Amino acid sequence: MKLTLRKWLAASSLLAASGLGLWGVAAPLTGSAAHAAAPASQLGSGLPVTGQQVRRESTIPTWLGPVPLTSHASPYNPLDIPNFGDNHRANTDPQSPNLAQQEPSISINPTNPLNVVASAKDERGGTNTKQTWIYSSTDGGVSWLNQIFPFAPSVSGFSSDPVVNFSDDGICYVTSLPYGSGGAPGIQVAASTDGGITFSPGVHLPGTNPNTDKEWTWVDNFPSSPYYHRLYTSWMDFGSGNVWRLNYSSDRGASWSQPTTTYAASQFPMPVVLPNGDVLVTYSTSGVTYRRSTDGGVTFGNPQSVSSQSSPPCPPDNSGCGIWRLSALPATGVDRTNGSMVITWSDGRTGKALIYYTRSTDGGATWSVAAQLAPSSVANTYQVEPWVEADENGIFHAIWYDDRENANTSIFNIYYSQSTDDGATWSDAVRITTATSDLRIGIPSSYNRAAGDYINVTAHSGNVYGVWTDTRAGNGEDVYVVRGTYGGGTPVPTRTRTITPTRTISPTYTASPTNTPVASTPTVTPCAMNFSDVNPNDYFYEAVHYLYCAGVISGYGDGTFRPYNNTTRAQLTKIIVLAEGWPIDTTGGPHFSDVPDGSTFYGYVETAYNHAIISGYGDGTFRPDNNVTRAQLSKIIVLAQGWPIDTTGGPHFTDVPEGSTFYGYVETAFNHGIVTGYGDGTFRPDNNATRGQISVIVYRAITNP
Repeated sequence: MKLTLRKWLAASSLLAASGLGLWGVAAPLTGSAAHAAAPASQLGSGLPVTGQQVRRESTIPTWLGPVPLTSHASPYNPLDIPNFGDNHRANTDPQSPNLAQQEPSISINPTNPLNVVASAKDERGGTNTKQTWIYSSTDGGVSWLNQIFPFAPSVSGFSSDPVVNFSDDGICYVTSLPYGSGGAPGIQVAASTDGGITFSPGVHLPGTNPNTDKEWTWVDNFPSSPYYHRLYTSWMDFGSGNVWRLNYSSDRGASWSQPTTTYAASQFPMPVVLPNGDVLVTYSTSGVTYRRSTDGGVTFGNPQSVSSQSSPPCPPDNSGCGIWRLSALPATGVDRTNGSMVITWSDGRTGKALIYYTRSTDGGATWSVAAQLAPSSVANTYQVEPWVEADENGIFHAIWYDDRENANTSIFNIYYSQSTDDGATWSDAVRITTATSDLRIGIPSSYNRAAGDYINVTAHSGNVYGVWTDTRAGNGEDVYVVRGTYGGGTPVPTRTRTITPTRTISPTYTASPTNTPVASTPTVTPCAMNFSDVNPNDYFYEAVHYLYCAGVISGYGDGTFRPYNNTTRAQLTKIIVLAEGWPIDTTGGPHFSDVPDGSTFYGYVETAYNHAIISGYGDGTFRPDNNVTRAQLSKIIVLAQGWPIDTTGGPHFTDVPEGSTFYGYVETAFNHGIVTGYGDGTFRPDNNATRGQISVIVYRAITNP
């Protein structure tokens, strides 16, 4: 955050009046939430904050050139707890002197989970400067390209508070807040259509101004929403008081609406979107509060209380938060399969800073009593700066700073926990850092005690990335990233290419493809199958064995089948062609610019195209690495088998209603006994289909035509 002294004092005064201290003033909460805070006798004490102006930097820096990096690979899907690997530094600037990088944001590309983009407030331009730098990786976070945010001309000299988001079709958006003299202050958003390698110039959000602070952006990635792909950015407008506003974009970030009217808040307005298109902005007042919009962010309803909060105290070696500051920042995640929500924050109601959360399973109408998230069994543990995000399968992933190895101090590790039941229960916390960080180290003198007010986590396709401010070097702050994968290890990139980034691009956007498929029955010869991860008691064992022996599917060089991996469009094309026994037919090819002659799946894609069971996109691509969903798979199988549409007894699933795009295909597949749903009555049509699931469905279809 780039809060100035005047704005900090205004926010502090409002928070003090409401009972919620700012940056570690440990005052009890008395808000109107139904779930009361702990008695005052249990609360810690703190000292009022004194400080200096935050944004008084040195001269405008000279930019460092970006470093080209490489790679690409395939995704994984969840089994249990992810296996986290090495920690990697994302900022590539020299370490002497070790200038600060902090407050990172990160997002994973849903179309390629080895492509991840992070951004942070970065001091590399010179002592006490602040600039928004973007860090992009295409090899699972091992190596990183660094580049300055591509601001539109005549921008202010300094910038801060970046936010990274991906759309479900792979467009990356980075939001930044330029400020200061020498140009036009106010929020800008830049877009990338190549995974964060190059960006278009930033687009200014109307109404944002020199008094704008802590913005957050959210992308509506719900096809069920009437505002599908709309972008929302909420922000504090301290020039108009302690209030927040929101702008939205309906054209993929090319232009933005005027801001909404003002709504009272203390800090941290964060927009999230539900599957029906409702927009909820959560924020801090006298506790956690939200307002709802049912018209795509044009207007918002009355404030609704979520939970009380108590401002978290800092550890004893940071008495009164005099070295590094701390806040009760509420972070919100949404289960995209059903709209359930989890909000986390650091809370001081026990006298220590601990991670609390609340959950809603009815779209925010009601919220659970605040409870500790995966509590530590070590006395005097401090936990700060949590973040939570849900992946496409509805698994919630949470990370935070935790000092249990050095309790009662400012020496932290990053810990992780996940929930597979919308926050009802959480896994035991696990450490994901390979070295500790002392948050007292490396804070620039003009940053008003900010060691970085937040960290971030992102997850998709069985890949989980955490990002945080790290001081393991001992002489400054860096941004580090860790990647976790499910199912026995870390996938290795299948190919690499050298990328030379350029400053600007002209984004183009395309619609979703239509898949159309097949029919026939293979001849199977009994054989031995020895995949180490396919056991006789697995639900997919018989299907995998059958298709393997028919030569339809194969495994990996390490003896695994990886049944929980997602399946791409190209892979499914190969399975269908082999299952049908079609000879390779590349007549007229190549038909797609991204499946050239000689590529791995060229023959199968061309054969499928010439049998009229697949089509591409309007830009001439096939996008072979995009994942196949359960609904798309149902359509392909139904068409392949030549079954007439049969909706007898439907709808059988609450999330595939009559009239929806795949209704007829899902009902037909269900009535033929090749697909089933979940215990809660859903089908989860947008979930990715795994290798194991596809094996079962193809097997059932071809053996029971």
